[in-house]
Amino acid sequence: MSRLLPARLLRVAIVAACLAVPALTVAAPPSLAVLELTVGRNPDPAAGNWSQVLEREFRDIHRVSLMDRSMVLARLGQLGVVPARHLSAERLAAIEDVVRVGEEQLYTEPSAAIEVLARALRDLEASAESLASQPRMRTLWLRAMMLLARAHLDAGQEDGALTVLREVVRVFGDDLQVTTRDYHPALVNAFTRTVKAMSGMRTASLAVSGRLDGCRARIDGRDIATSLPGTLTGLYPGPHFLQVRCGERQGLIRRIGTGDVPPPVIDMTFEHAVVHDGEHLGLVFQDAAEAGRLGVAFAARLGAMVGVQRVALHWRESGESGADAVLAMIDVESQVELGRFRVDSPTAGASREAARLLAQQALRDGGPAAGTAGGWRRNAGAWVLSSLGVAALVVGAVEGGLYFKYRADATRPYDLSVMTAEAIEPQFQKRKQAARNANVARIVGPVMLGVGAAALAGGIVWFLVDDQADRRSAGQAAGRDVRLAPFWAPDGGGLALSTRF
Repeated sequence: MSRLLPARLLRVAIVAACLAVPALTVAAPPSLAVLELTVGRNPDPAAGNWSQVLEREFRDIHRVSLMDRSMVLARLGQLGVVPARHLSAERLAAIEDVVRVGEEQLYTEPSAAIEVLARALRDLEASAESLASQPRMRTLWLRAMMLLARAHLDAGQEDGALTVLREVVRVFGDDLQVTTRDYHPALVNAFTRTVKAMSGMRTASLAVSGRLDGCRARIDGRDIATSLPGTLTGLYPGPHFLQVRCGERQGLIRRIGTGDVPPPVIDMTFEHAVVHDGEHLGLVFQDAAEAGRLGVAFAARLGAMVGVQRVALHWRESGESGADAVLAMIDVESQVELGRFRVDSPTAGASREAARLLAQQALRDGGPAAGTAGGWRRNAGAWVLSSLGVAALVVGAVEGGLYFKYRADATRPYDLSVMTAEAIEPQFQKRKQAARNANVARIVGPVMLGVGAAALAGGIVWFLVDDQADRRSAGQAAGRDVRLAPFWAPDGGGLALSTRF
């Protein structure tokens, strides 16, 4: 029996685990992104800090799968949407100083100038998307590129110079004015040859559609005369930055290929409302009426772009008694506001306490549970523990029934109609085996019933604790932590409950 018991217990454990597998299919917590809402064209300087603090609180509560700012930006980048980051005036001034040093070295040591100018260009190209929207940076990039080409020529590296000039032509077009009034004759000659060599390469095109009457496109910061909607022709193959402008309204900057991606469909009303500049991420509307009309739908649309199920849209609102921090929880698929929550926020700076209260209210009254299962019902650990408990109880009951069957088989009277050893021996072996099985079932049945009862009770208590966490009042200490875990010992089992004050 000593060998039979471990084997039986192993089979029982496998059966219990298989019975518990359905619990593992419990739906994962919904994904959530935090976005800012601004009324007026100037974003709140503290809005980005509020987003960071809210993200931290949502992450700590463990009721949603948070897609933080960096993940949202990365997802937009995968879609070809790049932030309209502008290098600061101080940063551009510092790069201009480096370019100036490179220009001075150009006349004395061209090889050294190449290294200096290349370093300045690396700093500029780290924010290459800004070439499409920041004129000062665009001018500085052209100056550095032309100086670099000249340095290559003066150093006897014509191939390097032509490589640089090809990139200049691709970005600025072949109508760029490069004459001896501004540039060295050798550089003008090299540029002219480059334009001629590339004259047959403008074979790419890009279709741009949408409600774009009166709009114009910019490719790499260069205005294109083609009316939109329409097809932009005469482009050089390769990646470009596209931005659509309709008067004062500007669309998103997109990193596009020519001929290798579906043509972009531009919705200027939506794109003009999206702020995506590295410091802020969210929506900007000109007034409260426009925000009320479009805010929920546009937040859901931006959430759908990055692949989340919920959006926490937040802003600050002035009231009679001061300012409030406000958060709206939005369901992305239905484009419905699930709830709106507010707390006092007398100072403009981000308050962790206010953010904690907003996150708790949002997840309790308007978060994952809105219209569906409550947050406690998404507790996969409690579901698995409860399912294992039920499975163990079923196995224990079955083993209990088998015990009585095996005992009946072991004590069944012998058939003595034939009194020979050959007739009696098989009956003896069957009864002996039945007795062994009965002894095993007598041990396994109560053990599994005890384990099952403990696991089921543990799962139920875990659900209750989780439900209380969902319903905890705003005045409770945020640092309190309750932990529940089952344990087993050779002579039984139980539950361990611990809390931190």
